[in-house]
Amino acid sequence: MQWALGDSEPTEGIQKAIVLIGHLARGREASLYTDIRSNPDRAQLPKEVVRKEAAANCVQLAANCLAYAKRHLNEKAPTTFSSAQNTFFTMKSGKARDLLNEPDFWWYFIWRKGNGDQDLSEAVVGYTRDYLSKDRLFRQVD
Repeated sequence: MQWALGDSEPTEGIQKAIVLIGHLARGREASLYTDIRSNPDRAQLPKEVVRKEAAANCVQLAANCLAYAKRHLNEKAPTTFSSAQNTFFTMKSGKARDLLNEPDFWWYFIWRKGNGDQDLSEAVVGYTRDYLSKDRLFRQVD
């Protein structure tokens, strides 16, 4: 977090972040949006509810985050994910949980491992495509 706050000392950066997170949680919406809560005849303006120092801190935080992101992109190559990994990572959590709790999926996965394919995401995509979507089981119950 020190990179976002511009501190070299991690503990100081974390302490500043905790305070800032609290302030942001309370003031974010009021600082970004107009509102009619307090007076139905007049819109509340962000500059009326957010201190100038807090707004400046938010801008500084955003600038530090952007500078860090630019450095990160220039210095490191992004991780490459396969199509199957993208599909698996974007599954709804309930659907993924249900699939991973399904014994038939694990029989399918064991079979794939025996054939040299140990990629879980490939197994999830394959099982979903070949069995789950067709309402079939990989392993027929005796």
